[in-house]
Amino acid sequence: MKKERIAYLYQRYQQHLATPQEMAEWGSVLQDPQQKILLDEVVDASYYVIPETELIAMDGNREAEILNFIVSHRTPHRSRILKMWPRFSIAAAIAIFMIGGMIFFVSRFREHTNDPAVAHILPGKEGATLTLANGRKIKLGNAANGELARESGVRIRKTAKGQIVYEVSDVNAVPGQMNTLTTANGETYMVLLPDKSKVWLNAASELKYPASFAGISKRMVQLDGEAYFEVVRDKAHPFIVQSARQEVTVLGTHFDVNSYRDNEAVKTTLLEGRVAVRRSGIQTMPAADSLILKPDQQAILTPNSINELDVEASDAIAWKNGYFMFNNEELGSIMKTLSRWYNTTIVYDDDETLKHELVFAKLSRYENISKILKMMERTDKLKFRVEGRTITISRIQK
Repeated sequence: MKKERIAYLYQRYQQHLATPQEMAEWGSVLQDPQQKILLDEVVDASYYVIPETELIAMDGNREAEILNFIVSHRTPHRSRILKMWPRFSIAAAIAIFMIGGMIFFVSRFREHTNDPAVAHILPGKEGATLTLANGRKIKLGNAANGELARESGVRIRKTAKGQIVYEVSDVNAVPGQMNTLTTANGETYMVLLPDKSKVWLNAASELKYPASFAGISKRMVQLDGEAYFEVVRDKAHPFIVQSARQEVTVLGTHFDVNSYRDNEAVKTTLLEGRVAVRRSGIQTMPAADSLILKPDQQAILTPNSINELDVEASDAIAWKNGYFMFNNEELGSIMKTLSRWYNTTIVYDDDETLKHELVFAKLSRYENISKILKMMERTDKLKFRVEGRTITISRIQK
């Protein structure tokens, strides 16, 4: 197909004037790698940063082709920018077309809800509970900046940016005094560990770590939930993250561990450096039970296997940067994530198969949940009913 024809189809599609035959041609452009190169040239001036709420929901056997088209429009030097279609209107723009059995849905949603049933379900915020070695609990969201505690030669303080910082005030600090940082549903927090490694804790998670690494040969922490780590390099003292089913060993690197107990798989994603991932309780490292990851690789550990995938690693820490990133993910998994952040209960109304619907979405974590639910309803497949903090999902019957 000639570039002029692609430009014509693009314009007709943009203006919502395309005939069914033209939409079929447009669909073939999206599926043909050679034609996508020409399409790149046609829409080269149409860059914009993904806004607070963008959603693409899919079903059928060819959703990967559309997904690959979207992902392929990421520019090498602009990892958070996509070549997408220009803004069609200020309030909202919706484009829906059929390719085979697939629904392709794009929306820029700017409405504000007046529905009192969902208006009170607000996004999460910075907050956590710090439990000291002596059992004392400190609610960090309410704690004043400055020194929070001193124990065993370690000073613990809260900075003006809301971070928890550990400072060794005594060279004879007692090792092995464990602290626990816990986030509830709807909370997230960042801590600067005694070795200056940084940890961002996602909602409904728990991190246990020594208040001082002095005199300890291994910097060992325990995680339940999800956290992103930026570990300070120290070859003499490897950093080890233990979770319920696996152990990650690093020297100095950036990585994310998602180990929620209600998820079937534990996912470890590497952004920088190298890490070794092995199943918990395995003292040696046979190939069947361990992996060495390189950047942009992810280890997926299930009860029966451990596998590696090549991924866009930055997607795994979208939550740390203020977004949800769902890359062709099942609705069931997505709703678990949303329930942790918005502190809600999810119920499926007599149709458990809804959990397997595939969704691609990039959403702001700081939007009212009403926006997200209303967008999902625009697929004409899902209906959400909110009662208190319970969200019931049903399939729209046609």
